[in-house]
Amino acid sequence: MRITTGSGLIGLLLAASPVMAQSLPADDGRITALGIDNPDAQTKSMHELVAVGSPAVPTLLRLLGQTADNPTARKMARETLFRMVQVYAGTDRAPDVERALVRELKANHPVETKRHICALLGFIAEENTSVDALYMAINTPALAEPARQALARIPNRRAGQCLIGAVQITNDETRLGVIAAIALRGDPAAASYLALGAIEGDPVTARAVIEALAMLPSPESFDVLIKVLRAGKPGAASALIRLMETLMDVEMFQAAEYVFKTVPEASSLTIPERCRLLHACGRLATKEAVGVVFAGLEDDNARIRAAAVQACEFLPGGELTTSVAEQMTQAATPLKADLLEILGRRGRWMNDAAAGKIIDAVGHADGSVRLAAIRAIRDAGMAAGVPVLVRVLSGPAGPPRDAAENALNHMPGQASTAAIARMLDEVPPDVRVKLQAALARRGSSPGAATTSKTSSDDH
Repeated sequence: MRITTGSGLIGLLLAASPVMAQSLPADDGRITALGIDNPDAQTKSMHELVAVGSPAVPTLLRLLGQTADNPTARKMARETLFRMVQVYAGTDRAPDVERALVRELKANHPVETKRHICALLGFIAEENTSVDALYMAINTPALAEPARQALARIPNRRAGQCLIGAVQITNDETRLGVIAAIALRGDPAAASYLALGAIEGDPVTARAVIEALAMLPSPESFDVLIKVLRAGKPGAASALIRLMETLMDVEMFQAAEYVFKTVPEASSLTIPERCRLLHACGRLATKEAVGVVFAGLEDDNARIRAAAVQACEFLPGGELTTSVAEQMTQAATPLKADLLEILGRRGRWMNDAAAGKIIDAVGHADGSVRLAAIRAIRDAGMAAGVPVLVRVLSGPAGPPRDAAENALNHMPGQASTAAIARMLDEVPPDVRVKLQAALARRGSSPGAATTSKTSSDDH
């Protein structure tokens, strides 16, 4: 995240005079003003020092390390340096600030100051010399974690290569973080470098590598995960499921389907693994994957059933909306209500067949099912459901009538508005008043809604 500053300030900074050759003296008025009890003067000095750029870096860092007795000065020095790297990152003044920070990382500063330098480089570094300096710092225990975080943030390829190299040189505690950073970068090329750790590493490192490989969309990731699965390594099955998701994230659906076919039988998976597999199957949506989702709806375990219901929301397309609606009609009462909620969220894939089944559910004997069906009509914006909502609105007082009124007030779409307007002449006066109120809440009037519908019919 970068600090947002006014366009005038950025213009001032980028148009500032050329970078000075020497660093600012410690007694420069702008430096000393950071530690005084005058917020206006502090803010003015901070902006001026940011405009100075790289010559202010060494002095601010010394201030940062020498002001234990002046926490205000230390705070302002940190804020000024942070603002400087945020403002200059990606501009033609970034290299000067970056090089100044690298020089200071090699200088004689307290460890805490050097940790802060590493963090700053993570926001502005682009040159290989900066990346190499952080790579050297990662081999120093006191600097390893901030250097790792900085390398993880820098987007160039050299930083990724340094993280791969750092797996070999870091201690056990830092190594796990390095492996996690490699995974988050998602570079498929890293898979082959990590592979050995999954097979021959100590149990903790092997588990971290297995989890990292699951986030790298590479054939090497799959090959290694299959080997560790056959070797009975903990986490292998879960990693294969995660690899499915990773592949789908980069739209490699054919590869994800291939991985799916290698996932162990459900009986050998833990409950969390089965839930994750159901979500992945919802996204994959092949015939076999849909079968796994629908089978999950009938599972004895409540968590599995809930995950299968959620997976039904991911299934793409109108044809599968019909299939979900058919599952809803066959389901027991609690599950029926849950699937109706999901159908309401599938409005973009709604079709006449599914809509008809939802409308039929409004007449179900169970109150929770009736309410869920009304909400589904509302959420999906089903204009075809307006007549049944009006019938409920005409019925006795109670939760269904309240839900129907809410649905008519809030269901989206001009088609729904036009359907409500068409009902005005078919209902008793007391219901007509509620329909008119619904049209008003929807930002429409009966005449406007009718005109809109007529206009759309003409086209």
